[in-house]
Amino acid sequence: MPLPDHLNDRQHQAHREPAGRPGEVAMAVVGPDGGSIGGTGGTSMLDDSGFTPGGSSVTPAGFLADDTATDPIDEGDIGVVRMNPTTRILYVQLKDSSGADVSVGGGTQYDEDTAAANAEKLTMAGVVRKDTAATLVSGDGDRTELIVDSAGRLHVNASGAGSFVTGQVSIGASATQIAASRATRRRMTIVNHGSTAVFVGASGVATNSGLRLIGLDGAAVSLVVTGAVYGIVASGSQTVSYIEEYD
Repeated sequence: MPLPDHLNDRQHQAHREPAGRPGEVAMAVVGPDGGSIGGTGGTSMLDDSGFTPGGSSVTPAGFLADDTATDPIDEGDIGVVRMNPTTRILYVQLKDSSGADVSVGGGTQYDEDTAAANAEKLTMAGVVRKDTAATLVSGDGDRTELIVDSAGRLHVNASGAGSFVTGQVSIGASATQIAASRATRRRMTIVNHGSTAVFVGASGVATNSGLRLIGLDGAAVSLVVTGAVYGIVASGSQTVSYIEEYD
């Protein structure tokens, strides 16, 4: 039944009937100063209802700083969200559409000097189209993107080598070194000075296995190798000259 309407009664003031709902008790939640704390706070919303920026209310959330000894919970239990104690970034776990864990590394990070395996995941490189090659950054040492032309061809540095050396060698009927190995060599050109064919190759070169440089004065061959280069003739000797381009 309705409470007696004695407005000065303390119990009446503490337990008032809500307007339009006689017989029910309304309790006010107040702070130490008697001010209303509020029971709804504007944070209770219907499931799948819209949020209005500047209109709907939110309640700030707190998280647990837990970086080492995590405490697992049972299926269906309520748990506290974890965060990094230093950065305050929330810990998350990525799942694919089937619910399986997804590796954060994406399978594209490997230790140096390790062998590749079949079916490894790779990250495709993105490039920027720039028909005329030019830098995309403002300073030396800055990170930047690869650039391609209108046909999708990658721009590369095809400038000349920083250094070169020349020489002449008399090639005999046994393998004769023309130039020693050089790790920074870009190209080497060998020119025949006479009419005897010279066969070019590695240290074990022979007349039946080497690259034939015909016996014609001025005949030349270019090699893009870094190893030692040798020559041999069938009989007698033949002088050759060379130019070696390197960085």
